[in-house]
Amino acid sequence: MVRVGRALAALAVIGCAFPGDPGQPLEPASELTEPIASEPIATEPIAPYAERVEIHEVDAFALRIERFYRSIARRPLDAYATFQDPGLRSFFDDPKQFEEYYAALANQVREANFRHGRAERIQVREFRFEGDAIARVDVAIIGRHERAFRFWELVIERTDTWGRAGDTWFLRPGRL
Repeated sequence: MVRVGRALAALAVIGCAFPGDPGQPLEPASELTEPIASEPIATEPIAPYAERVEIHEVDAFALRIERFYRSIARRPLDAYATFQDPGLRSFFDDPKQFEEYYAALANQVREANFRHGRAERIQVREFRFEGDAIARVDVAIIGRHERAFRFWELVIERTDTWGRAGDTWFLRPGRL
């Protein structure tokens, strides 16, 4: 009985905190408040080129980058067999660009002391179109430390540049 009494007392306090008849609907918010500014607010688009990119192009680009980053996950990135993979090379339109990108990536993985030189997983954090034929992709390459007692994950943050040639997007490595 005491519990019911306390619950009723709590409801009474709540009822006092919110004035008005509970059976009456609340007034619309527009009648309660006045507009803050009478002038329209000019906003700038976050990605100015995003307006020109059609949704099917965005989907095609997202699928292409997903295939690439999935193909380098869980593979030894500093191994010769991975370097010779024709599937990886198909994401570059110039063999020299592939060699530059691969060398930089393998070096980052080696310096970070990834176990077996491989990434456990790769997360695409964001991609944005910066022109009609340029896109930037922010990725996190996540792996384990080569020493087993260092059990935490290592993360390499990268921003890769992709360029469009015709209807196909290719990786464009930055200069070392």
